[in-house]
Amino acid sequence: MLDIDFKSDSIYSNIPISYLLTLISIKLKRYKEAISYLNDFVSLDFVSNKEYYQAIKEILNYRIKHKYSLKHQKYNDKIEADISDENIFKDLFIPLCPKCSDCKLTNDCLTKGMYKLQDCINQASQNIRQEILEVYE
Repeated sequence: MLDIDFKSDSIYSNIPISYLLTLISIKLKRYKEAISYLNDFVSLDFVSNKEYYQAIKEILNYRIKHKYSLKHQKYNDKIEADISDENIFKDLFIPLCPKCSDCKLTNDCLTKGMYKLQDCINQASQNIRQEILEVYE
């Protein structure tokens, strides 16, 4: 996801792109696209709670038909709240690269280690004397 390396057991290393695109499309109020991506996501074998996602599809269809504004009366407020602008990314933290100290993903992210390695290599390369490099030319 987002060209950042995460630990293999992290949820962030296994997020289906269809799920991420669904959330982004809902946030952008592109409900037809969101439904398409949601269909792709729900078709994955490991996805459970398909009734929940079906309810979201119905809410999105309702928003399309009713100019994106009205609440769907059939579903409880929790499902509506889950896909509200305020909550759409509540369970998915966005990386703050390169501000590792402020990021909520530092326990899952491997990028900080790569930054440290890069700094070590840069420091070590500054200590190489020019005459040593000339021997290998």
